[in-house]
Amino acid sequence: MEQMYKVFINGNPLVITNRASLFEQKKAVKKLVFTKKSSLENAIKTHLTDKDQLLWIYAYDIEQCWMIFQDLFKNISAGGGLVRNEKGELLFIYRRKKWDLPKGKTEKGESISETAIREVEEECGINVALSDSEIFKTTYHVYFEKGKPILKTSHWFLMDLLPESTEPIPQEEEEIEKVSWFHPENLSIVYRNSFFNIIDLCQHYCEQMEIKTIG
Repeated sequence: MEQMYKVFINGNPLVITNRASLFEQKKAVKKLVFTKKSSLENAIKTHLTDKDQLLWIYAYDIEQCWMIFQDLFKNISAGGGLVRNEKGELLFIYRRKKWDLPKGKTEKGESISETAIREVEEECGINVALSDSEIFKTTYHVYFEKGKPILKTSHWFLMDLLPESTEPIPQEEEEIEKVSWFHPENLSIVYRNSFFNIIDLCQHYCEQMEIKTIG
């Protein structure tokens, strides 16, 4: 089965794939054919300090490669939501000068869907329900904490705003300045000032829903 993992590091995607034809088509990117653990480790260590270079990795045994890749980092799991209202608009939060989506780390005893609902309701002051119990998309990104790289895996669910919900209220203790609705046809304001994994998620949503975007 053809598979691909995309991890955003320093704003650029690192791609691990078992699709040989796609890998061969890629030009002007740094490439690695995964054969052994040491070569992968060295490539990743170099890539973490390279802010401009794209890296594509081909792995026939993609699951083995992905497991080794994950072991290079401290791993954190989070759940979040892409919330829709009756107008079809999507809910975004504005935090630390960036447009983002509500999400947070899993607490002990929680399922990932319970985490996603709790975080959305806490951060936005609204009431939501899952549109689908299945994970809509999983995104990956690497950030640094005290100089050490952290791999964050975020599981995203589609959610609907419940009729009894009140107007959104930003959770100030989480540094959320505002909560706003945007129509998915025009997310240019969000895209100009957001994270690459969030943009990737929104573009995936528009593709799945066959929404033609503007700008």
